[in-house]
Amino acid sequence: YYVHDSQYWTRRGITQVPGKLFLGVCQQVLKKSVPRILILKEWTKKYGKTYGFKEGAFNVLVTSDVDIINEVFVKQFDNFNGRKPAVLGPDPDRDKQVHLFQARGSRWKRLRALSVPTFSIASLKKIRHIVEDSASSMVEMMEKRHGSAFNIHQFFCEFTINTISKLVLGQKETMLFNNPRTHIVQSMMLRDFDNPIVHSAFTFPFLVPIIRGILNRVSVAIRTVRCDHLLPMIW
Repeated sequence: YYVHDSQYWTRRGITQVPGKLFLGVCQQVLKKSVPRILILKEWTKKYGKTYGFKEGAFNVLVTSDVDIINEVFVKQFDNFNGRKPAVLGPDPDRDKQVHLFQARGSRWKRLRALSVPTFSIASLKKIRHIVEDSASSMVEMMEKRHGSAFNIHQFFCEFTINTISKLVLGQKETMLFNNPRTHIVQSMMLRDFDNPIVHSAFTFPFLVPIIRGILNRVSVAIRTVRCDHLLPMIW
């Protein structure tokens, strides 16, 4: 069965990226050291505008063909309104914790309708000065590095956390490169998913509810003792 399923895209006449039995290309696309988008960029050069690959038991189609994109995002938007779900994320149809970016179908439409006023022109004008203040502070710090090379990624991380902290968490002053929340958020967002737990979830989807339940309990326990710096360890 697995040998037959591993040729899913090839049997449909679509170029398929070769991968390992059971895992597919998981070990290649889940590495923290090499962003997935860069890997897909290289594969697009090698395999063309449209190709597929196996991500464990899941079939993934990648395309940069404008006609296909227009068909999916415009002409048949009602049939493709959901994002690719995270393998260990909440159930997009039943979990109460699902947010706008994880929801799909009628649930997504309801959450989208509720959020529309938040992103209206009038609402965005109210926060414009806060965003501009963070941006100006970031530019000033960049100017101090004039003449030398630096990693701009960290600047945008600091800018994002600083802006969110001022908009949502009540932070008053600018704390670029002095915000303790930056390290916590980066440790959560930049986790290395190339590990046996995630591999098992991709390869054997029937184990996902069990793995998700264990991770949720561990996460709750960690939050209970207020050890946020330990969060990356569960991965």
